[in-house]
Amino acid sequence: MLTPKQERFCQEYIVDLNASAAARRAGYSHRTAGSIGEELLRKPEISARIRELKDEQARRTQITADQVLAELARIAYIDPRKLFHPDGSLRSISDLDEDTARAIAAIDIEERLSGRDPVIRTTKKIKLWNKVEALDRLARHFGLFTEKVEVNSKLTVTPMVPVEEMTDEQLAEVARGSGGTPPSASGAS
Repeated sequence: MLTPKQERFCQEYIVDLNASAAARRAGYSHRTAGSIGEELLRKPEISARIRELKDEQARRTQITADQVLAELARIAYIDPRKLFHPDGSLRSISDLDEDTARAIAAIDIEERLSGRDPVIRTTKKIKLWNKVEALDRLARHFGLFTEKVEVNSKLTVTPMVPVEEMTDEQLAEVARGSGGTPPSASGAS
């Protein structure tokens, strides 16, 4: 059972997922909020309550992980050609398909008088959401990035790769590390 202060921490944590800020807002010491927040997150009963609150929040808002991923995909895979007519003129926002319209971050329309004749010139600028950031988030979600982590500058942890998928350089490195010959693709030494 959680104390009222711990319950408040959980409620505050789901607001912005910031443990230090949640600890301060829940009434813990400002000076030690960072360490207290981390400590609270490690407690199984706190983690379970936060999961419960997130599930309730997802039910209330009806936002699912699939929806978030679909929105990221819209941004990541926007085809800017869909913004234009075949003649190169910009399509009206109402003429855009749903995926293209949702990938737009901002539209800036500037009208000004131009030249000696009182002619109104219109400049339209379209800003799309950051495609690279969306691709990065999708790739991380699906575990497409593998990272090499160096520990104590002596031990290197590298994700496992099936022998069949190893490059010649990787096979040679394995052989050097084990003091033997490179493994064969069939798994026999």
